[in-house]
Amino acid sequence: MEDRPKETLKVLDRRKFTPDGQLREGVDISPPAPPPPEPEKPPQPPASEGGPDKPPAPAEPTSIFSVLVQDMAQNCAFSLGLIPDPATGRARVDLQSAGLYIDFLDTLQQKTRGNLDPQEKQVLEDWLFQLKMLYAKASQKRPQ
Repeated sequence: MEDRPKETLKVLDRRKFTPDGQLREGVDISPPAPPPPEPEKPPQPPASEGGPDKPPAPAEPTSIFSVLVQDMAQNCAFSLGLIPDPATGRARVDLQSAGLYIDFLDTLQQKTRGNLDPQEKQVLEDWLFQLKMLYAKASQKRPQ
């Protein structure tokens, strides 16, 4: 090992107040600078308004609703053993969870009756039909 001169360590007290609660000398307490103002955005026309030769833009909730239904359907398919567990690579059947997801989708269908556009209604009906058929087939294979 080389012989190096020892470096001295200097400790600085950076506290703003003394133990008595007095402001230390040379310390400036000023409020932080306010954030810069955000630039103003130009007004946007509402999405539902269409021009004289333009139809109204489709509402965003249509895709959000479809994603919700597909997410529940995927969880149900996982519970039915149709999708293998990514960690183990093996499929696991849990009929109780699958039935619960089907009940969720059934309730969603009942509570949104008359409030869905035709595409949303069709997505929900298609998934429910398929999942109910798969659930019936899986429950016949496994004794409860």
